[in-house]
Amino acid sequence: MTDDPILADLYRFREELAARFNYDVDALVAYLREEQAKEDRPIISFSPKRIETKVVDLLPEKQAA
Repeated sequence: MTDDPILADLYRFREELAARFNYDVDALVAYLREEQAKEDRPIISFSPKRIETKVVDLLPEKQAA
């Protein structure tokens, strides 16, 4: 595998950010939400989309006797 400097930089940044919040995801999310609230841009949120699923009968049909 070749060393990708962009990925190396992203991994370093991710590690630094995680360490800054003592690897606490809740604290990191709270910080990111505070930073987002400071922005002067609208927050766009899309409602979840339903995935249509088909019910598949895995048992073979009873054969006529």
